Amino acid sequence: MKKTMCAVYGSKRHEGLYVYLPKGVAFDSLPGPLRAHFGPPRKAMEILLIPGKSLAQVSVEKVLMNMMKQGFYLQMPPAEKENWLAEFRRAQQALDGEGDTNDKCDGTNSVE
Repeated sequence: MKKTMCAVYGSKRHEGLYVYLPKGVAFDSLPGPLRAHFGPPRKAMEILLIPGKSLAQVSVEKVLMNMMKQGFYLQMPPAEKENWLAEFRRAQQALDGEGDTNDKCDGTNSVE
């Protein structure tokens, strides 16, 4: 993995909810159910992610891996995590029909 510049957006609606996107990727590129739950974003910061370094709640490698695999990394407050993941999966399945949502967002890998 290589160094990557990313933008971090915080939710105006949910304290502690953040999404990391590679720099230059628009917030609007996120899946609809995620954007709907997240609400209006506020840009928290831009940060250079360097493999081998750590962030406050997760390793840089995990953030980079999820950005490569899914296009984003979602950081959620621990108390909200499980309830929201179930809601997100139901909404994504409704949009996709009865298809598998793992190619869109695998909550076990993309949320901390």
